[in-house]
Amino acid sequence: RENDNPVGGKWTNKKGLTQKIFRTRRTFQHLLPKNTTGLGSLIYMADDNDNNDTDTKQGIPVVAEAVNVISLDAFFGLLRLTVILRGDAVALSQKERASPKMIGPLSNLAVRAYFDPPKIILGKSGRFINISIGPPSSVVLDAPYVDDSIRIGKGGTS
Repeated sequence: RENDNPVGGKWTNKKGLTQKIFRTRRTFQHLLPKNTTGLGSLIYMADDNDNNDTDTKQGIPVVAEAVNVISLDAFFGLLRLTVILRGDAVALSQKERASPKMIGPLSNLAVRAYFDPPKIILGKSGRFINISIGPPSSVVLDAPYVDDSIRIGKGGTS
């Protein structure tokens, strides 16, 4: 959607509660080779709660690791809140890419990222609060253009 931030969702929504207290400092979205952080898996085990068109009893090969970082400041930069989402990315089938639920046509590089619960860090060094809290989530990410120096990304749907 127009004027939406591809990273951050409720954390960066201009009308959301977070933006009334914090100011978005930076947002980052990385698609890395699978298991770069050592926290990922090589096969994502789908379960009955996943809303995708794959056989829920089979493992889906992980093709990449997705890492989103949202950095927020409050009180003139004296207080920092960082939210990190790490997830395993699996390729979408042609049927999933063509689904009417998706926002526009998706390229053959589109993936679904299954994110772990968010890691929330309060303070510049993470000494105050450093916890994983909240539900896991999944989003569709697409990169219709990629070369050695740039990746243009867009969201498919959450």
